[in-house]
Amino acid sequence: YTHNHSIRVEQYSLKIASRMGLPNDMLLTLAVASLFHDIGKVNIPDEILNKAGRLTELEFEYIRHHPSDSVKMLSSKVEQDLTTIVEQHHEKLDGSGYPMGLKGDEIMLEARIVAVADAFDAMTSDRSYRKAMSFNEAILELETGAGVQFEPEVVETLKEILIDEGKLTKIY
Repeated sequence: YTHNHSIRVEQYSLKIASRMGLPNDMLLTLAVASLFHDIGKVNIPDEILNKAGRLTELEFEYIRHHPSDSVKMLSSKVEQDLTTIVEQHHEKLDGSGYPMGLKGDEIMLEARIVAVADAFDAMTSDRSYRKAMSFNEAILELETGAGVQFEPEVVETLKEILIDEGKLTKIY
């Protein structure tokens, strides 16, 4: 699951960044960062990753460590901007994310893009604990979190892409 998820997150991230007009050097860094954003999950026991029910607080602690674990694995191999994106992909605009509790513009734009792509793919994929949402349902969830958890411009850009691709019906 994680392998295919990472490929889809990379594809969504690149589509969003391209539509937003980010320069090619940023696209290359974003491509690698989005592909490896969850590599630190190799340190999480399978019984936690594949658990059908709600995670305990201790189990969720394992999950919260994966961005930092990813950075540890990648830091000697790649440039710092890339590891910063990976580390920040679970930060939220309101500061309630992890691992550092960053807010707003303290979070790199590329990490805000990966956050939206990651959440969208997670919501639209079957998981051990729930069935996939429709694309329309997932976009509504992202719009609900826009400005609090997710960058509104990134959510809107993904929505436009999905409409253009015929994968989303106009909600309004």
